[in-house]
Amino acid sequence: MRGHSGIRVVFLFTALSVATYPSSAQNIAIKRMARSPASLGSFPNDRFPVSTGLRIVPLSMNVYLQAVTSEPSVSWSFEEKPTGSHAAFDDPQAVFVKFSPDIEGRYIVKVSASDTARAYDTLLASTFVGLPATGIQCGTCHRETVSRWQATGHATMFTRGISGMLRVKDREGKLVGVYRPTCIPCHTTGWDRTADNGNFGNLAARNGFDTAWYQGYPEENGDILIPNNETAIILKLTTSYPSLTPVAAITCESCHGPGKAHLSAHGRSTIGLTYEAGPCLQCHDAPPEYLVGRMWTASRHAAMPNSGAEAARSACMPCHNGMAFVIFSRNPSSPNYNGVVPVASISCVVCHDPHPAAGSTHLRSFPLPALANGAVIPDHFGGKGRVCMSCHRARENTAARVESQLRVFRDRFYPHYSPQTDMYVGANGFEYDLPIAGVGTHQGLTDGCVACHMYARSEGGRVTASHEMSLVDQHGRDIVEPCKPCHGDIGSFDDITASSDFDGDGDRESVRREIQGLLERLKSLLPKGTDGEPLCMLADFRKDSMAVKANPAFYPAIMNYYFVKYDGSMGVHNSAYAIALLQASLARLTTGVRILDRNAPSAFALLENRPNPTRHTAWIDFSVARGANVFIGVYNSMGRLVATLVDGFLPPGTYTTAWHAAALPSGTYFCRMTTNGGQNGAFSCTRKLVVLR
Repeated sequence: MRGHSGIRVVFLFTALSVATYPSSAQNIAIKRMARSPASLGSFPNDRFPVSTGLRIVPLSMNVYLQAVTSEPSVSWSFEEKPTGSHAAFDDPQAVFVKFSPDIEGRYIVKVSASDTARAYDTLLASTFVGLPATGIQCGTCHRETVSRWQATGHATMFTRGISGMLRVKDREGKLVGVYRPTCIPCHTTGWDRTADNGNFGNLAARNGFDTAWYQGYPEENGDILIPNNETAIILKLTTSYPSLTPVAAITCESCHGPGKAHLSAHGRSTIGLTYEAGPCLQCHDAPPEYLVGRMWTASRHAAMPNSGAEAARSACMPCHNGMAFVIFSRNPSSPNYNGVVPVASISCVVCHDPHPAAGSTHLRSFPLPALANGAVIPDHFGGKGRVCMSCHRARENTAARVESQLRVFRDRFYPHYSPQTDMYVGANGFEYDLPIAGVGTHQGLTDGCVACHMYARSEGGRVTASHEMSLVDQHGRDIVEPCKPCHGDIGSFDDITASSDFDGDGDRESVRREIQGLLERLKSLLPKGTDGEPLCMLADFRKDSMAVKANPAFYPAIMNYYFVKYDGSMGVHNSAYAIALLQASLARLTTGVRILDRNAPSAFALLENRPNPTRHTAWIDFSVARGANVFIGVYNSMGRLVATLVDGFLPPGTYTTAWHAAALPSGTYFCRMTTNGGQNGAFSCTRKLVVLR
């Protein structure tokens, strides 16, 4: 196992016994390194020197290891290896090393940085046995899994290739499949012509199939042109080269490591099991055409910067731990995370089931739980993006959290860091009793998140769904290709102009800039923490508790500020909902008014109060056509101001405010609304109010 403090447990695969070693007093560990063709920088024809990063390793093929330590120097050695083995590290003093096991059996490697800093790892070198046509070897114990595998493209990729069923094109009136010898390493099991361990490449080189299979078929620039649905090559393979058929597919051993030792000594310790990406990247990160792995490696899913301690914390599962997510996907209503170990990356098998159910795609499918506020996401909503929506969501009921915060300020007062699903569907913001739940701008996208974040890219001559996820390239430029079908030939997100001057700065800008302006206005009105951002931590609250308690309107405004900010899209996901939340927060915070309609009216207006006459309280509705500083006051018949109802900035919308007249004598009063002048000119209107006792 990887080195950690405490007793070090190592599985002895051949005897299935346990060995222990002294604990390391310092921080040092061994990391098994997966190696893809792209990471190795080559794709040679005679050898395919990839590594899955599993503890079960093919005989005579490279194993790559890294010493994870802050120590300045390290030393590698073998604590144990099979009798007669001459395996050696290429550079025993390097941080990164490799060796090739030369005899089947157990290899216990050790890395030391001092007398007390050391770590161990146990590897098992084995050989490939393949999967016969009956599937009986693996199917004896894993019948259902093998049955599901047989329905996948992995099971038939090689036979489809050599029978002309891949990249079929019409040539001279005939359907012809395009295949080439360099495709075979990824479509079969193992592949290393120089390693005598039962892999397809070595067997094919020894029995001559590697050059015989395409004889008699035309070649074109390295491609073999095979008539579509050609059966002759498959017949030749099964009758003349029977030793190849068990490994003539992407079999169980392609992902789980060579299985000879597992057949003789069953158990998890003799077969490779991982939630990391190594087994997939040995083929899906193979330039020049297969670059999904390279895209994923560049994504935040690969590194998961927020999955250090979080990966081991039960409260953060399943979203920060790949193994936990797989368990969740199998039983979302009652997942059991007992025995889960930290898996920091969101790798291929986290989102894709390698053994999908019959009739389904490899993408995991499961019922989505309701949002934290109880909002239910319909079964048809989001398409392929539903996998994303299971994690990218707020963890708390916003309204309930605001209510509880009014009584006791709790730490981390924000809707977690990724409320993208809530924003996208238009739910779980603090809505101030407005009818804005469910409003949206991109909810009609068939596959939701996937439609934009995994847009089809042309890489190496193939059209592939982007797995980088980000819509900003390495130079900081917006990636707007998925937006163009609806928004035209734009060059950035800022080319999408807002329908109104929502932030009231006198300039109608892009949607993102308008929302940024609203955020800045809201931030300027809120109490700040030590980081300069709106107060959300308990330590900061204790220093400024009186300022916050004096105005309860701060609480929902702070929550909405972080709801929009942590969504991260600055309105791209759902500009209508983001603007509505920010406008409502500003209106309530600056003037105490309620917003009735977030849509911009055609003109400024002061409407008749209701009721009129009034005995105690009158409601006064008014419209703001553009963001402006609004003043509404009530004057008596002598022209003296008796009440200030509104005095502050308001974004466009229709509002209402209350005038409490119970303490005033009967008589005639006048309500006057004025706005700032500016380039749009000033507005002024007066209405008569009557108080009767």
